[in-house]
Amino acid sequence: VLCLKCSNGTNFVKPESLTALWRRNPDSVPYHIANRLRDKYEENPMSDMELALTDPKMMEQRIARTRFIKDLTPEQTHLLAEVAIAYGLDPAMSELIVYEGRPYVTAEGLIRVSHRSPNFAGIEDRPMTDDEKQSYGYTAPICWLAKVYRSDWKVPAVGTGTADAKNPYRNNIIETKFPQRMARVRAIRQALKLAFPNSLPFAAESAEERGL
Repeated sequence: VLCLKCSNGTNFVKPESLTALWRRNPDSVPYHIANRLRDKYEENPMSDMELALTDPKMMEQRIARTRFIKDLTPEQTHLLAEVAIAYGLDPAMSELIVYEGRPYVTAEGLIRVSHRSPNFAGIEDRPMTDDEKQSYGYTAPICWLAKVYRSDWKVPAVGTGTADAKNPYRNNIIETKFPQRMARVRAIRQALKLAFPNSLPFAAESAEERGL
């Protein structure tokens, strides 16, 4: 076999398939292709009723089939399953993961829990204006503002988040690649914690600045 351009017949490298690229990083393939692969290979979301009826063994089996939760010890898998059932969260939907050896509730998980409150009235988020950055004293390249509304409050809970791709928090690789997404998630997490301080499972997470 020869290369048509340079006539080289050695050192060929087989390119990765779109599926392999997607399994390593969903954002590395076109959005419509990522959606098709997600529908084909990933689990369907579990309803609150299904989560309530799931036992630890069934949840461990679900975790084992999940693409992005890997390299867990049996002890970590069991702990993640117990936390998932206790708080009604679905690890297969990125609502709960293991980060630095501990169960960590992601922004998706916090949003799911907040939706169960009869007082939850929505989330609004956007980039900060220059005046808002100055008011908060932020100098990061990307700054975000989030508001969580409650039906029993006159004003929303306000959260802020920042990100710097060149100086990420604890060398967070996600912040390096997707700083805007990281700032947005941090702002939403902070606003949710202020709006629902007693109903969200903060004991099962690490610092929200990690932005997962």
